[in-house]
Amino acid sequence: AEAAASQASRIWQELEAEEEPVPEGPVPLGPWGPQDWVGPPPRGPTTPDEGCLRYFVLGTVAALVALVLNVFYPLVSQSRWR
Repeated sequence: AEAAASQASRIWQELEAEEEPVPEGPVPLGPWGPQDWVGPPPRGPTTPDEGCLRYFVLGTVAALVALVLNVFYPLVSQSRWR
């Protein structure tokens, strides 16, 4: 157990030595926050066609569900009642 604690201590010391030093003092602020702040990455499809493909697939699935409900469901429900 002592060897594991010693190894963990050495690993912790190495990690602390590798950390980048944090600049002390005030952070320079721009008009809306820190100057080096980049902001969140852009969201959405990476290519314009990706969004179109998503809506095409969604529309196709909706059409298939409507087909099943409009054609097969009445056939099944009529056969049960007769």
